[in-house]
Amino acid sequence: MDQPADARRPAGTQMLDRPVEAVAIRAPQGVGAVGLGHAGTYRSKEGAEQGYQLYDLERSGRTITVAQIAATYNLNGFTDSQPYTGDNVEINDAVRITEQARAARKAGADVVVVQAHLGTEYTDEPTSAQEAFAQDIADGGQVDLLLDGHPHVPQKDQHLDGGPNGKGMWVSHCAGNYISAQSEGTQGTLATV
Repeated sequence: MDQPADARRPAGTQMLDRPVEAVAIRAPQGVGAVGLGHAGTYRSKEGAEQGYQLYDLERSGRTITVAQIAATYNLNGFTDSQPYTGDNVEINDAVRITEQARAARKAGADVVVVQAHLGTEYTDEPTSAQEAFAQDIADGGQVDLLLDGHPHVPQKDQHLDGGPNGKGMWVSHCAGNYISAQSEGTQGTLATV
């Protein structure tokens, strides 16, 4: 299958809006069935314990191993109560994400990317919670890039102190929406490239 992407971030506020059985279809098994990797939702205890996905990207004769970690700020009032770990959908936790990133680097990751679902919908500026979470992730010293999502409209990018080897960490608070049922007329600019 020819596909424009290698991975998907299924961890989001809507993951448990449907019966628990649907999570396995909508996320890990669904995206896995078409050859996409995923992080942030799990179909096994082992997956939940690992908490990251590794990808080998080959470009110009060079291979770079990228780790993907994903989480969300809540589950729209639902509780994740599947039997194996309780961590079937990752919830934003800077300490756990830093531990996952450290483990991913130990497993061979050259670059660690975190996708976090947080922020206030349709606001042009990141919230103080987004900025504090980003700085906590940067202070952990393991993550190269943090990609926020949830506002659905573009927000600023920043280079924060911290990051791997103290060289800083980039954060994109929200790139906006590329594919959605939302209207540019009612929401403003939906995406920037």
